[in-house]
Amino acid sequence: MKTKSRYILIILLSLICLNCQSQEIKSIRIKFVNLDIDTPFSITCENFENFFQEEIEDVLIEDKEIIIGFLRVLEGLEETKLSEKKDPDTRIKIEIAYEDKTSSICIDRFDLYTSEGTSFSSRPMLRFLKEIVPLVSYYEID
Repeated sequence: MKTKSRYILIILLSLICLNCQSQEIKSIRIKFVNLDIDTPFSITCENFENFFQEEIEDVLIEDKEIIIGFLRVLEGLEETKLSEKKDPDTRIKIEIAYEDKTSSICIDRFDLYTSEGTSFSSRPMLRFLKEIVPLVSYYEID
């Protein structure tokens, strides 16, 4: 099963990378709030900006080395097995800007969700974000 998940991730990321070759990533925008904020219901990726509004902190990354590091972390993520499809309780939204489109990744305390509906463990990405975005450093990430 683990091998199958890796193959799926490799295929998914290969498609992204093929797309990257024809459409280079221009920037990555990281929008986030404190991971420990409690809400009475889950905040979907689509409702993230509307719900949190002024609480959102925003960092724009255009440095190519950081973008390459981001893609490497993304490639190394392990798919999580959810018994049913669920919406993330979004606290971090990452927008990847290409020449003519934008794709999104949403992260909660435990999982990372792609726009394709696949979920991965969020810990490696949270560790990466903690290193590159000083404002994320107050999160307690093991």
